[in-house]
Amino acid sequence: MSNTGTWMQRVAQDWLVLELAVGSGATALGITTGLQFLPFLLLTPFAGLVADRMPKQRLLQLTNLGMALPAAVLGLLAVTGTAEVWHVYVLAFLLGSASAFDAPARQSFVSELVDPVDLTNAVGLNSASFNAARLVGPGLAGVLIAAFGGGAVATGWVILLNAVSYAAPIWSLRHLDASEVGVYTNLIPIVGVLTGVVVLGEPLSVRAIVGGLVVMLSVWITSRSERPIAVTA
Repeated sequence: MSNTGTWMQRVAQDWLVLELAVGSGATALGITTGLQFLPFLLLTPFAGLVADRMPKQRLLQLTNLGMALPAAVLGLLAVTGTAEVWHVYVLAFLLGSASAFDAPARQSFVSELVDPVDLTNAVGLNSASFNAARLVGPGLAGVLIAAFGGGAVATGWVILLNAVSYAAPIWSLRHLDASEVGVYTNLIPIVGVLTGVVVLGEPLSVRAIVGGLVVMLSVWITSRSERPIAVTA
């Protein structure tokens, strides 16, 4: 449910940006996307380490709460008509930060909840759920935005629905018996991060530079797409 809501918010959030940034929508949309996914580049090595050192059940409750709060704030701002582009920038970055910690914990938690003999089926079901949400979420968001009127306020209601959808995984995790799931605590934090960097095969600084260039290039391309094309007879 929350996966579907997340994809609904991505569509609604982009639509909201286009409604707010009249005349510079492509640039604002590129910045929003860059800010939302930048935390994955910067925080994932530390997020994986945290997932190894904390009870994943508690961590996933916190990450879902961390994704629900920015969604609720952005939805309320949009519904009340007080949302501005910079609000979307800040909340998209906060949402991306929570998602960066959620992804490694969630993916590794699946393998710890099932017996090794059932692991293949569990991973398959997890992937199927994610991809089904990616298919259903955007379409459902478009239908709901149109049903609610198609403006910035309509996107706010869709975003609020996503915020409410996080209650399902939080409740499920709260009542899940994960007493047999272990916590890996042998590595010193900085050693764990450096180990992950070595496994990647490249220095973290190189990946950060390359990722930053990709983000800036995407923003530049979207801003160029706004320029009118001269048509000659």
